[in-house]
Amino acid sequence: MALSLAVVACKEKEDPAAQLVVDFTISANPVYAGEEVVFTAKVSGGVAPYTYEWAVGEAVKFTGETAKWTPEENNTYKVTLKATDSKKTSVERTKNLVVEPAPVIAKGEVTLIWNAQLEGYTSITSPSVADDGSIYTTTRDKNKFYKISKDGAIVWEKAFLNNPQSGSQVYGTPAIDTDGTIYMCGGTKNGDATVVAYNPDGTEKWRFSNDKFWNKGNTPSAAINGGTSVGIGPKNIYIGNVGSAGTIIAIDKATGERVNYMMGADGSGPAGGCRGGVIVNKDASYIGWCGGAYGIFGASTTALDAAGEGTPWAWRSCYSAASGWPLGNNQATIAAMKVGDKDLLIGMVAVKNGDGAFDYEKIYGVDFATGEEVVSAKIDACAQQDQGGISVTEDNLIIATLKYTLGQADGGIALVDPVKNEMVAHYGIAENVTSAPAIDQAGNIHFGTEVGNYYVVKYNGNGDFETLVKTDIAQLVKNDTRYAEAYKETEVAKIWSGIVICDDGTILVQYTDNENRALGGLAAINVDYTTGPSTVSQWPMMGGGRKHTNRQK
Repeated sequence: MALSLAVVACKEKEDPAAQLVVDFTISANPVYAGEEVVFTAKVSGGVAPYTYEWAVGEAVKFTGETAKWTPEENNTYKVTLKATDSKKTSVERTKNLVVEPAPVIAKGEVTLIWNAQLEGYTSITSPSVADDGSIYTTTRDKNKFYKISKDGAIVWEKAFLNNPQSGSQVYGTPAIDTDGTIYMCGGTKNGDATVVAYNPDGTEKWRFSNDKFWNKGNTPSAAINGGTSVGIGPKNIYIGNVGSAGTIIAIDKATGERVNYMMGADGSGPAGGCRGGVIVNKDASYIGWCGGAYGIFGASTTALDAAGEGTPWAWRSCYSAASGWPLGNNQATIAAMKVGDKDLLIGMVAVKNGDGAFDYEKIYGVDFATGEEVVSAKIDACAQQDQGGISVTEDNLIIATLKYTLGQADGGIALVDPVKNEMVAHYGIAENVTSAPAIDQAGNIHFGTEVGNYYVVKYNGNGDFETLVKTDIAQLVKNDTRYAEAYKETEVAKIWSGIVICDDGTILVQYTDNENRALGGLAAINVDYTTGPSTVSQWPMMGGGRKHTNRQK
């Protein structure tokens, strides 16, 4: 009997555990320059034991299952772990480590006088202060408009929009006229724009709502966005619209009726509407505003103040689609100043390259009367402006607030010489400066940041700054027994509001809880070195002064 044997070849099954898996943890990310950081390998699979090779950037090498490193310079570093098992199988894993510049040490004496609790959050706005010390302000998402006494008590609060659409918000900074009238605008959704003239007691003088705007004979669909506030002239006020058929409206201060509006040659409103301004020049002969990505615009008030149905703008500047030179959607505040014999509208533009991508920021200064670009200075720090705004030092240097790049100290403020057309100094921090700065009587510069720090710095010339004050506003409020319970959950007092220095030296800082944005506040503080606002600066704070008239001095 023949016996046959069947030989079966069995393929060894691959063990899932045999696959080498490489990972690692970083003890902290980001870290500050000068702080130790620990890398710990997490390796499984393959065939143990393992060897470990670490590389941080191009030059730093380590071995071992853990590695310790103390970075000396801020940057974003590529950290790579190469793990090899006993069979010489190697796998790499790479992560980025962000090293931030060491923060500025807290310093200076800061006293919390009072804190008014506000509902909702604030951005691209500022409290305004009347001659009697009364304060008017708003919160963006709760449809609130407040009057606060100089002692911090809420005198009254108003629901600003009559019938706010879902999601509509109340951007806008109150503007106070010489007779005490308070003008306020808001309504971010198309069809919800509103301008109200209030008496100091909270009664309304008049209300200018969406139906009074203009839309080429169609139903108006107006909106009023961040950075857009009221410009006050002798007889009329000027407001801007970013809604459909965006335009500028002249409104009679006495009656609240529309006098005239701005339109383009084709009968449409100015492209981009108004995203910054309206700024009125010294003799109220011209106004100017920022049209977001569509350039800078100017108009003759003589034409706008004449009753009519539409008048063209006088000029358009800082825009050329062919050269890739449009603005970004800048929502920061703008300013006015005299350079030589010219009254200029001052702001900041995001210059784009030929591919349409952000390239760098520059300061511009445009002649109110002609649109001629007189000031054009590149910001070498090359950070962006977000919120924040423009002020002017006592030495007539332009202050621009900056965002920062992760791992770099390119936030802070930049100073630009409008005569030499160059940036002359940069106070660099790894924080976004999101408040319009203010100048005090000693020429010191005050500003707040997105992470809730309040700074006072002194420019000593030759590119040198001295830090006089740095304090955490959230901690200042929480450490006060009067407010500790209400603000116990507030970790960051996000400052998205223009700083106001009152005539007696009191400083107003409006802020928002960064986590849920439900709770805000208006803090009145005293700091060393400050007894009042600058009387020398051409544009010492947002809107030109504590009344925010947007009128050139």
